[in-house]
Amino acid sequence: MNRVYCLYRVSHRGQVEKNDIPMQKIACRAFAQEQGWEIAKEFSEQGVSGYKLTMKERDAIMEIREAALAGKFEILLVYMFDRIGRRDDETPFVVEWLVRQGISVWSVCEGEQRFDNHVDKLTNYIRYWQAAGESEKISERTRTRIRQLTQEGAFTGGCCPYGYSFYRGDRVNKKNQPMNDLRICESEAEVVRLIFEKTKREGLGPHRIANFLNEQGLTTRKGKRWNQASVQNVLRNRLYLGYIQKGGVVSPHRPELQIIDEETFEEVQHIRESRLEANRTQNTEVTFHRKGRSLLNGFAFCGHCGARLSGASNRREYRRKDGSIYRRDKGLYRCNASIDGVPTDCDGQRTYRSQRVDDNFKEIISAILKTLEAIPVEDILEYKFQIALADKQRDYNESQEYIRQKKQEQKMLQAEIVKVLRDESVFSPIALQAAIQDTQLQIEAREKYLCELEEKLHNAEQLRRDIEIRQLKYCGLKQAFETGTLDEKKQLLSIMVHRVEISRNYEMNIKLAPGFEQFIDGLIELR
Repeated sequence: MNRVYCLYRVSHRGQVEKNDIPMQKIACRAFAQEQGWEIAKEFSEQGVSGYKLTMKERDAIMEIREAALAGKFEILLVYMFDRIGRRDDETPFVVEWLVRQGISVWSVCEGEQRFDNHVDKLTNYIRYWQAAGESEKISERTRTRIRQLTQEGAFTGGCCPYGYSFYRGDRVNKKNQPMNDLRICESEAEVVRLIFEKTKREGLGPHRIANFLNEQGLTTRKGKRWNQASVQNVLRNRLYLGYIQKGGVVSPHRPELQIIDEETFEEVQHIRESRLEANRTQNTEVTFHRKGRSLLNGFAFCGHCGARLSGASNRREYRRKDGSIYRRDKGLYRCNASIDGVPTDCDGQRTYRSQRVDDNFKEIISAILKTLEAIPVEDILEYKFQIALADKQRDYNESQEYIRQKKQEQKMLQAEIVKVLRDESVFSPIALQAAIQDTQLQIEAREKYLCELEEKLHNAEQLRRDIEIRQLKYCGLKQAFETGTLDEKKQLLSIMVHRVEISRNYEMNIKLAPGFEQFIDGLIELR
């Protein structure tokens, strides 16, 4: 009696009934009984895609392959051939390989797949080519529907994001059952706000924030400790602004889901992007948080050799009359006369008292912030708006000229097509095609940018809002700098200061951060 291996497969767990695939199993067993075959083994793949997964990624297929080589069965039976797989670049060749090993491949619905002639081979390939095409259509229909639901503001499934909880909403599925929607979980939302606040006010990175949360006894929803990755996921999730994102589509604003205000979110993204850029360029001067107990750790440089000044301390011990020991630590900035590990000549001081340096710096920066505070915020924003408007108009005019020139180049290249056909052009056909495509891409990219500029020029209120979000971080700095913690002060310095060069006799040259320097220059013009 022929020994039969049966393979059952469904692509989604939702198609499984009581941990089984009964429809396929019943049909195959009945078919085997009619043929007088003995079922030696059955394989059940539950929630396994025959299109997305390769044969090597499917344990059942690999076991069937080994059994075929060992001669353990003579027939492979499936309900339909696409249960074996839906990959047109792989499945038809797996079926042909099985037949070559002496295994008959049968389908309850379609009969036996033979390879007696060329037509059989072509039929085998066309069958899986059609199956692959059908999978692509199903996937595209699913993606389209998900995008449509997202555009309507619906939650389309997945794990419940931290800061929210599920409840049964008004939307129903095909079985007319209520589907999950999101609402804010206030206890988790407080942790989300804390994470954003620590990043914005103190400039803490994800690793330090995770340590802080763990020290406070706060855990993730699953009761586990926070780590760097989980904090990163919170910081970059735009859902906290009230926008659901799925498949590259953003939903309309849902204010009932907003946990973080837009200004805070954008400022945190700026901090994250600046930190990532610093890591990419390996520019050790550009960081958003400087460790150490001294104010200028990470900002201070030697004014003579350019080396970074490191934080140090000098401990002195004194014995009191009663015999007890009194210890006093004196903070220092030390020049190691080394740039990127390479020793350099330095004719300046090797150490500077950190207290004196910090006091001198505070006096200078406070004077700058006092000047900033004296000018009304409305005047500052209006000035910046006029500058931004002029910049956008200039970019708009330059982009129009750029597109005009590129279109002229495109016409010249297209005129070469006839010459190429006559073999009279300096271009080869491939080079000319590449040049035309490249020019077209440049035109399309600049036209897209031009549309964005047009929208900003026409939507003055949105431009004002963008300016306000970027510039308000410079307002109210004086009070924040005077009352903030050491970490908060360092975060503010990362906004204002690029580097501080210290020379003999405690002379100080403060180089402001480019954005803050431009802001101050604008204030001078206002005054």
